[in-house]
Amino acid sequence: MKIKDVVKSIKKSTGAETLAESSYAEVKDFLDTLVAEGGASVNTVASYENDLRQMIDFLGDDFNNITPTDIQRFIAELQKNGYEKSSVSRKISAMKDFFK
Repeated sequence: MKIKDVVKSIKKSTGAETLAESSYAEVKDFLDTLVAEGGASVNTVASYENDLRQMIDFLGDDFNNITPTDIQRFIAELQKNGYEKSSVSRKISAMKDFFK
């Protein structure tokens, strides 16, 4: 299975199709870059897609207006909901890489 097929499958199974098309296009471009430049594994791509979907669900899809305080609120919410430190760290990595 090709990475783009995995991403399509993830998009359908996670409800990502409800995101604004431009937002998902930015995430898709990012995921494609991960694969092309870094040779990211299918699992990494799937995890990062999920992490970024959660971020968008919580913060909205207007990336130009997301502030450090918004990110801190998102992280606090993850911790409050019992996410493991490793999962929170991966989500932070996904966001850092995405917003580079």
